[in-house]
Amino acid sequence: MPKFRLLTAAALLLFVANFVFHGRSAPRQVDAPGGAAGRSLVADGEPDVAAFAERVRLALRRFQERRQRQLAFARCNHTYGSRTDGFLPGCPAAGCVAWPSLEAAKAVCSQWSDCGGVTASREGGWFEPRARRVPLPSPAGEVSWVRTTNDEQCYGGLRGPWTQPPSQPNEAALAVSRAYTAVVDAALAETPALTRPRRPPREDGTIFVSIGAHRDPLCGATVRRAFARAARPERLSFGIVQHNCERACLNVTGGFGATRRYPPQLGADEDCVSAFCASPEGEPHCASGRVRILRLGEEEALGPIYSRFLASHLWRGETFFLQIDGHTDFRAGWDSALVQMARRTPSFPRSVLSNYPPEGSPASAAAWPRPTDAEERVERPAGGLCSYSYENVLPAGRLSARLGGCHAAAAGRAKPSPDGAGAASPRRTAFVAAGFLFSHASFLRLAPYDPYLPWIFMGEELAHTFRLWTAGFDIYSPNLDVLRHAYRRENTHKFWENVDRAFATGGIHNALVNLTVQRIQHLLGWPEAAQPSQVAEAWLLHRKDQFGAGAVRSRDAFDAMHGIRHNSTPRRQEPPGWCCF
Repeated sequence: MPKFRLLTAAALLLFVANFVFHGRSAPRQVDAPGGAAGRSLVADGEPDVAAFAERVRLALRRFQERRQRQLAFARCNHTYGSRTDGFLPGCPAAGCVAWPSLEAAKAVCSQWSDCGGVTASREGGWFEPRARRVPLPSPAGEVSWVRTTNDEQCYGGLRGPWTQPPSQPNEAALAVSRAYTAVVDAALAETPALTRPRRPPREDGTIFVSIGAHRDPLCGATVRRAFARAARPERLSFGIVQHNCERACLNVTGGFGATRRYPPQLGADEDCVSAFCASPEGEPHCASGRVRILRLGEEEALGPIYSRFLASHLWRGETFFLQIDGHTDFRAGWDSALVQMARRTPSFPRSVLSNYPPEGSPASAAAWPRPTDAEERVERPAGGLCSYSYENVLPAGRLSARLGGCHAAAAGRAKPSPDGAGAASPRRTAFVAAGFLFSHASFLRLAPYDPYLPWIFMGEELAHTFRLWTAGFDIYSPNLDVLRHAYRRENTHKFWENVDRAFATGGIHNALVNLTVQRIQHLLGWPEAAQPSQVAEAWLLHRKDQFGAGAVRSRDAFDAMHGIRHNSTPRRQEPPGWCCF
């Protein structure tokens, strides 16, 4: 009997479509889909961010021998013998999953080197990839097809050298972090334009939308919804850094915790923009170069800050910069509403709009109409981010920070704008959220994204807030919501799971974070890393001044303004009264 539920015919059709699109690897480049075939957007004098990503891939590839062998095996042209009586014992590491057809089961078996063939029920109702290649007699009348490929031929073109990461995650993290830092050092020394953009923003009202998407099934819906509900879609441009799996892919089921499972996936992940760019509504935008995408493999996923650094170099001088995740919903007229709110902030253009948007998915068919005049006249209560709590990266490991709102007792109530007429202004808040940030694009020159913070998730928002605020930018919570964020995504891929698989070392992701977070601790002046001598490795602070505090406000002023008490017992951050109005 099959050990997992049978895959539906619809899933099989989706696999066929994905396999046709992803079956061949394209040269690494930033593409403008829908334009000239394979057109690269590097020719306008911008740094070649695709070449930078390729250098990083090659530097870390030597630590990923197991994954690289999987990919080489999956690229092979596999062959199978004729039908034979009996069953193949054992399950591949990915499990004995039943598929609705022989072709689908063979396609999955051909992705995994520990799969010896396919066994089916006598009636042909299910087909399972199996581990062994020698059939055994089956009392139930099962039949099998043995994979006959010479596996060593699959690895003939695979080239090292390989460096086996130490089995101990902390030692492995040191080796991988050192290699990453070395290649980034070399790339930035050779291409200074990678540190910050050369050009100032144009003042034409255009908006650049930055998306980092890790195997995100909602990325395509996000792009489609943003264009469909924009008041001026012709003013939008997207810069997408996509990390997808194309071969030897695992799926996710069972939610989180002990029930989480990783069965084999049939075919490649869905591309973020290919369907949109082939559609009547999307083709004009893609042909005009408004959609720029850098396609990377899942084994190249190094965390959100790395993706945002890459995406920032797809910016081409647009006036405004919107940072979101690939699972964001949009309100009708969202673009004009954000621009108007930003311009109403007292410190514009040195202002940032940010908060945790309410729950919502771009896959929802529900309408979300434009804000009414009454909505625009209401000043928001404490809807922004005013506090953070300290959390350990590992048990007894380094500290990081998780943002939050105000305590209930400190939060105020919604009230009309002071003069009773006209739109209300956004209110000051303490911290920025990574999933929604809108600003004048001049911040890219004053607080560029730091490429030396790979693997970081917790701590990204506090570090970004510090660098923006000390560079002279004030943070505001929007006075009305025009974006929603899909938070509840249990059966979706998380980049940190992939890091452990890519480097074949359990726990290496947490060890890498425990190492890298020291850069953030030093940046913020936390007592355990305030001095360079307190940081474990010198390379963790490379170019710390170039990607450090801004030149307008001091760290002491930041701590005082944001209620940060480093020397209290216990250490704490108190939500400032000006934020919790």
